[in-house]
Amino acid sequence: MSARRPTVEELQRRLIEKEAELVELQMSNAAAKGFLERAHHRELETDLNPLPVPRLELRCERVDDGYEWVYSLVYKHFLDHIVFVTFSITRVSGAIEPTGGGKLRLPMRDGAHIHHDMKELRLPGFAIYGETIEQLEVRS
Repeated sequence: MSARRPTVEELQRRLIEKEAELVELQMSNAAAKGFLERAHHRELETDLNPLPVPRLELRCERVDDGYEWVYSLVYKHFLDHIVFVTFSITRVSGAIEPTGGGKLRLPMRDGAHIHHDMKELRLPGFAIYGETIEQLEVRS
């Protein structure tokens, strides 16, 4: 007894489903590639900031439609160069400036993470936006 062969309609339906899966995978791959291009560690001969090393930092930069906060660990590698290891990147859209009320407004998730990590790792933490450098206080 032979197996039933799929109809043309069934094959077209499967083809459409597979094309949709392919588009979804290509989009997620592009997003992952963009994150990895920004998220890998960077090496510098010396740290240009007058900040202590090692440290945790949240650095804010202006992007197209808002701001991007990059949460990193900064340390001196045993090969004598400074390494920035990115933990996460948070994008905040809109025109709301990160400065307000005299203090930088940190993104909620990364703001909570840096305070927790400062306490657990016993490292100083800093929020940086342009020329503004704010030392963060450890929360109890």
